[in-house]
Amino acid sequence: MSISLFDDDNAAAAANAAVAERAKTIGWHGTPRPAPVSITAYSVLRTD
Repeated sequence: MSISLFDDDNAAAAANAAVAERAKTIGWHGTPRPAPVSITAYSVLRTD
């Protein structure tokens, strides 16, 4: 399980792309591994 906080949807998408690229670079997908069944994203609303 991991938790990440991002300023907006674009930042989250960029992080996801960077992680996927790194996985490709190091050959993470070369060995079968269990994959997450789902990804849950929550939006946090800030009030001043």
